[in-house]
Amino acid sequence: MEAKKLTQVVEEKIAKEVGKAEEEAEIKDEKKKKKNSKKKSKSKK
Repeated sequence: MEAKKLTQVVEEKIAKEVGKAEEEAEIKDEKKKKKNSKKKSKSKK
């Protein structure tokens, strides 16, 4: 029984870490897109 409880806790922690990593990746992606759009708008002028 204890092993099952431990695996549940570990799985929850992993799920949280993956969720955080995905959020961070999305934030970085958005920043890159913003930077790229700024570069494009400057080059048009």
